[in-house]
Amino acid sequence: LKIYVIDDGSTDHTAENALKSGARVIRHPINLGGGAAIRTAFILALSENIDYIVTLDADCQHDPNEIPIMIDHMTENVGIVIGSRFVGNHSINMRSYREYGIKFFSYLVSKIIRKPVTDVTSCYRIYQAREVKKVLAKINENQYYAIELLLHIAKNSNIKEVPIKDLNRIAGKSKKGLFRYFYHLFRVSLKGSMIF
Repeated sequence: LKIYVIDDGSTDHTAENALKSGARVIRHPINLGGGAAIRTAFILALSENIDYIVTLDADCQHDPNEIPIMIDHMTENVGIVIGSRFVGNHSINMRSYREYGIKFFSYLVSKIIRKPVTDVTSCYRIYQAREVKKVLAKINENQYYAIELLLHIAKNSNIKEVPIKDLNRIAGKSKKGLFRYFYHLFRVSLKGSMIF
């Protein structure tokens, strides 16, 4: 298991603490956005000739103990396993407008790709490395990459969702304003519809 921490221009002790814990740390000198951080991680992972790439947020909203459960659902014909907060019987720890917004965009993307998906904004994912390699050059969103990446991979591969716990972040806060966030999700969804 190779652990990379992409420090996207943080101003705290992320890089130092990650290094002390044994992770390989790559630092962006300035904040470029989640999409840029993911692209950096993908480039490094693909250079290691691995089979699967696991991504998760660093604010403790995702429980790493669920990785083995998610990997159990990865099969040869699945390109991406998504940890969904809306599958299974557990409580949802988010504001109602955010919950309904995510469900709306999940419905929209499901119609575009003609495959059911319930949590298009979840960044807790496992990717087949070969599928990432096929689409990496097409990913150009620096901040709103989750839907863009899903649309590209879904065109040629299957999706599997598994339930994950919806945990509250223990540090940091979102920098995305509500209206700006939904505007960009809508923009990326419509742009992605051109793929199909």
